[in-house]
Amino acid sequence: MMDGATPIAVESTVDGERLDLLRSVETFLGGRMRWEGRVRGAFGLIDRRFKIHSEGDLSDGVLHFRERLEFDDGVTEQRRWRLGVKEGAIWLSADGVELLEPGRLTATKLELVYRLKIAGVKFRYEDTFEISPNGVVRNAGEVKFLGASVMKIEATGARVAPSQSDALKAAGAPPT
Repeated sequence: MMDGATPIAVESTVDGERLDLLRSVETFLGGRMRWEGRVRGAFGLIDRRFKIHSEGDLSDGVLHFRERLEFDDGVTEQRRWRLGVKEGAIWLSADGVELLEPGRLTATKLELVYRLKIAGVKFRYEDTFEISPNGVVRNAGEVKFLGASVMKIEATGARVAPSQSDALKAAGAPPT
């Protein structure tokens, strides 16, 4: 297992068949996606909209998920996540993130609970991704401090078709 990685207990069967766990996680976070969402909290003091451009790809048995957040007030953030499978469990690794308890993965829902550092303070983050039959992913997060809810995050993400230059790169042709 990689440094800083914590295993997640996984519900790994659907209709009696074992899921390919990493490919199942890729269903939620793989490919190029655009997200739109809103953060609300701190007793009404925070209400920010954001857009996220993300990309997730499998390489060397790890799902690399990169996201760039752009808030409506001009602030931007970038994060890099890594998810993998070892011995039937999913692990999660990112700067400033520590998994707190077992997560769950089913065919339509991915749930993770971790500690996340925001502005130098560590918060409990309960993160749920649900995928619809049309491939749209809804993300709901709740940030807690000392057991009390202090922020809620909601976002919706959809896959973005690769650009022509991406298709040319994938085919090995130089962009024009």
